[in-house]
Amino acid sequence: MSLKDFAKALQLIDGKSIDFHFGRGDFRRWIQFILGDIDLSARINSIPQNTRGQDLREALIETVSKRIMELRKK
Repeated sequence: MSLKDFAKALQLIDGKSIDFHFGRGDFRRWIQFILGDIDLSARINSIPQNTRGQDLREALIETVSKRIMELRKK
């Protein structure tokens, strides 16, 4: 799965699943250790842990989308 795929998936998957995996740090670890993007991992880690539901979905999509645009410019 690429970052682009991940951004698309965030739009579709159940909000409870997003809450669960965010709370466990799964997204942050996957991005850091599998994709090797330490910068994006840190940005995701900076999203407040009490963010949930649609607010969390939007924060993650915005964060990932901004990173995708940055990487395209390189």
